[in-house]
Amino acid sequence: MDALDGNAIGGMLIDVFGTEMTVASSTCGTCGAIRPVAELVVYMQAPGTVVRCRTCGSVLMVFIKAHGVTCIVDMAGMASLSRTEPALSAKRNPEQINMPNEQTGRDTER
Repeated sequence: MDALDGNAIGGMLIDVFGTEMTVASSTCGTCGAIRPVAELVVYMQAPGTVVRCRTCGSVLMVFIKAHGVTCIVDMAGMASLSRTEPALSAKRNPEQINMPNEQTGRDTER
């Protein structure tokens, strides 16, 4: 079987959690390795999709798709899975510049 990285399950994670989770931090319950989901090892050719720890090879998650619905059937190997939102800031990004809008001639942020 060919191993893929965690980005291969991005769509499944959105189906299950309703949000982008490949940047979420995962902690292996066996060895304690902490890494983004995008860096985990994924095997998609089994009857289900198997996600393993890149450090020790333990099974972290198993997904199945039944009747068009994606389900996680096992997360026992995952000690934690957390997604932190970036802080919102009212400050203007210094890289943003005002460019004239070609149709109106007014300045617009880009």
